Amino acid sequence: MASQKRWLIYPQNENLSQKLGQSLQLPASIAQVLLNRDISSLQQARDFVKPSISDANFDTTRLTAACHLLEDKLSSKKKVMILGDYDADGMTSTSLMTSVLKKLGYELSFFIPHRFEDGYGLNQKIAERCVQKKISLLITLDCGITNTKEIAYLRSHNVDVLLLDHHTIPTPCPDATVILNPKFYEPDHALYDLCTVGIVFKFLVAFCDTYHPDYPIHLDLDLVAIGTVADVVNLRGENRGLVQEGLVLLNQRRRLGIRLLIEEAKLGQIDITGYHIGFVIGPILNAAGRLSTGQLGVDLLTSEHEDSGRHLAKKLYSLNQKRKGLGQDILKEALEVVEASEDAPVIVMASSNWHPGIIGITASQIARTFSKPTVLIGIGDDFGRASARSIGEIDIYALLNQCSSHFMKFGGHKAAAGFSIDLSKIDAFRDQLISLSKEKLSKKDLQDILYIDAKLSPSDFELPFVSDALKLSPFGQGNPEPVFYSNDLKVVDSRLVGDGKHLKVSFISKDGKHPINAIGFGLSEKLELLYKKNIECVFNVDINYWNGQSTPQLKLIDIK
Repeated sequence: MASQKRWLIYPQNENLSQKLGQSLQLPASIAQVLLNRDISSLQQARDFVKPSISDANFDTTRLTAACHLLEDKLSSKKKVMILGDYDADGMTSTSLMTSVLKKLGYELSFFIPHRFEDGYGLNQKIAERCVQKKISLLITLDCGITNTKEIAYLRSHNVDVLLLDHHTIPTPCPDATVILNPKFYEPDHALYDLCTVGIVFKFLVAFCDTYHPDYPIHLDLDLVAIGTVADVVNLRGENRGLVQEGLVLLNQRRRLGIRLLIEEAKLGQIDITGYHIGFVIGPILNAAGRLSTGQLGVDLLTSEHEDSGRHLAKKLYSLNQKRKGLGQDILKEALEVVEASEDAPVIVMASSNWHPGIIGITASQIARTFSKPTVLIGIGDDFGRASARSIGEIDIYALLNQCSSHFMKFGGHKAAAGFSIDLSKIDAFRDQLISLSKEKLSKKDLQDILYIDAKLSPSDFELPFVSDALKLSPFGQGNPEPVFYSNDLKVVDSRLVGDGKHLKVSFISKDGKHPINAIGFGLSEKLELLYKKNIECVFNVDINYWNGQSTPQLKLIDIK
């Protein structure tokens, strides 16, 4: 059985939310959302509601060295190659760097490793290939910061390395020619939360200012928005401004590949938001890296011809449909195993039927469904590849780290991790992790929390209020969509839609004055609760566009 979430409403500060709301000309409940996001000063709130891109950039010494290195190599016709990651951040970073530099008249190549044939990022084989091809400058995007040995090898063979990455800097740090990584700074620095496509943008701003001041680099922010949202980095501060301005360009459909991808995804002329990047565009791009090669994504994002671009868009869309199908198969098989397995605090499963490029998504679904950290292992011919996902405040990396003697390779962070493991060690690993979890995890740890921003009255369910709530977008990591609560609704009509998976409900306030429609994605199991006399609902607010009409709508999250 799926676990019930614990509802927890943030402490409400009526006086401060009223004052802040009046200053911003926003309802007090929207101002309360800002307070819940640790935004308390008027200036912070104004910057949040109307973000902009700052002039902040990397320190002058590093930036000047990076710009000079690239210009020197390109202008002297030396061989320059970009090595990008196979995820959406890597694809957009590579697309941004290559497309801008080629428009400026330079020649360079790029390479996106194949997830299963080449592995992640820079490795010794790729380093040796660079030497064989007489590459003079290797630019690593969204990878490289952990490749101390490989970079030392490249430098010893007269290959310069320009390293642009946002992952944690290890000790010792690679001896690259120049490194641009915001993790050199303190967490409160303007650039700290940039993902790689944001780093590339900041670098290209400086490069163009120095060598090509007439190039309109800000017109490339559509790629920055896609990579930033899809990489699930913190949408606060600088990222917020980059994404908001990028969304404006994205909705202009200026870039051929993006327009074709939007058309293939059947998004039509709707206003693209962070939601569509996170749940439609990003997954389509990531499907290429999961099931085929990330080069397809770069080829699409940099395409200049309608026919070839449309072919690529269709191929990427098809790969994502295949990814969904594989994911559903894995989920179905895994759920059957979970229901029949022992009631342990963690879920650990392995199968030779599971595609290792898909199991991370499925692990997240199972973890959310059962409110338990989940580890799925895809068994190959020689070893297993695993993806782990956590829930709540449980640190899955710390738990797995205590089992690391079983692993061949291991990495990750608090919420997600991955490892490879010898097939003979899977059972021993499972036993150790379950034993550790029983020792360290309490029932409270395993009860996922649904945080609620404020209680709303049904009279709030009007377009002006919803429009005010949407001013806090773009939503994502660090800025979740506002979550509201009501116990003042009666059900007028309810039914299942979308092959019986989703819930569609017509509500009215208990005084009969305020009707509102709602949709509950994946909430079909809650249908019986709607027959109760008194119900409580948790939801987001949204605008439904249909037949030229705009109406407020609730997006149901949970019902009791």
